[in-house]
Amino acid sequence: MAIVALVVGAVLIVLGTVVIWGAGHEVRVRYGGVNWDAIFIGYVCDVTQLVTGIILTLAGAATVSASLTYLLLDRKKKGV
Repeated sequence: MAIVALVVGAVLIVLGTVVIWGAGHEVRVRYGGVNWDAIFIGYVCDVTQLVTGIILTLAGAATVSASLTYLLLDRKKKGV
């Protein structure tokens, strides 16, 4: 059962990372004047998607940590 929790935690970490990666959007704004012309490149994040990704990543890290702790304590109990 601990191995299943380890795999689920790893999947949550990957899923959270993908959600965080997709939360950002590049914004290009063109400014113009008499003698100058510039393009401002900004980066805007979807806050809800970013928070969801952070929560998934943290939940995955907690699951992996708990699973590895259980496996370590189980090995110590068996004396291996």
